[in-house]
Amino acid sequence: MYRKRFLENIFKGIIVGFILVPICAESTIWKTYERISGIEKNPAEVLKEIYKEVKELGDSNDKEFLKREFFLDLDHCPANREEHLVVLIHTADDRKKMIVQVTYFEPTRKDSLINIAKDTMSISCFIEEDKIKIEKSDYKDNEIKYLLKEILQGIREEKKLLKLIEQKKLFTLDYRL
Repeated sequence: MYRKRFLENIFKGIIVGFILVPICAESTIWKTYERISGIEKNPAEVLKEIYKEVKELGDSNDKEFLKREFFLDLDHCPANREEHLVVLIHTADDRKKMIVQVTYFEPTRKDSLINIAKDTMSISCFIEEDKIKIEKSDYKDNEIKYLLKEILQGIREEKKLLKLIEQKKLFTLDYRL
């Protein structure tokens, strides 16, 4: 009798646990994930960080605009390994304008090593001191959060690589002298 009641209570507890745990844990786990991954940031804040990173990299030519190109792996898909990213900063209507353009590639049928452009999407925004206003975006609102975070992370990784290359060049020059 006690054994039967014990087994019934255990079974009820398991069912209640399966119902309550996802409900209670979902909010705390998701909020922690958002905080760690940076998803909770407003797209305008991430665009401001992208602007600062690209501005720090500068451009080798002295022009009226700043253009940086990157090859990034945004979708983590081995079939189309790289996306081409162009960040263009220029002055328009006495304001700084930034255009972030992403070109997605897909492999050709004949040779999987050769990729052709599949789609190009862009985000354009105006930068006024500390404010960024998104003028136009080809992405949906729910896509832009994740995309900008990945772009920022890719630019920072590329920036680290460029710094390592510069350090190696300086070391090589010092060593030769």
